[in-house]
Amino acid sequence: MLFRSTICSGDSVVMSVYSSSDLSYQWFKDSTAIALAEDTFLIIRDPGVYYVVLTNSSTGCAASSRAHRVTRYAAPPALAVNPVAPGKIANTNFPGTGYTIQWYKNGVMISGANAVVLDHDGDGAYTCVVSNNLYPACSTTSAPLVISGIETFENIQGLNIFPNPTEGILNVAFETFQTEDIS
Repeated sequence: MLFRSTICSGDSVVMSVYSSSDLSYQWFKDSTAIALAEDTFLIIRDPGVYYVVLTNSSTGCAASSRAHRVTRYAAPPALAVNPVAPGKIANTNFPGTGYTIQWYKNGVMISGANAVVLDHDGDGAYTCVVSNNLYPACSTTSAPLVISGIETFENIQGLNIFPNPTEGILNVAFETFQTEDIS
């Protein structure tokens, strides 16, 4: 029987065996002895098939453990959530095929919100979680993007924030302009 473990990139699994003073241990990966892996446990970070050979130092008899296959899946990269248009935010570096996305507002899942672009419904802290389809436990959560009722403009001029310092009231003044495509 082959035991199996699945891990995400950067994670590990620990294999261990019974400790006895009259036993010696040698761990193997894919039928090759692992240098200096002669303890009762092994921390595994790489995919492969692992087992240990236990040898009785008095009798010289040896036996091997059952094999343990470790599979590793890639977690999504760090996520970038940005405003892309008024009322719309997006995961601007979605890894694509093999991954799924789920949006959250204030930590609560938004039902059906699993596209790269989200039409947000107002103030709140928005995050998205991107998961590996083959192993959904391999996921990455974005930093929150806070929408606070202030519209985002791409073309902004003459930004003025006053008074500085303030005692509770802050004024923000700016000009915007739109470009038109004249064909």
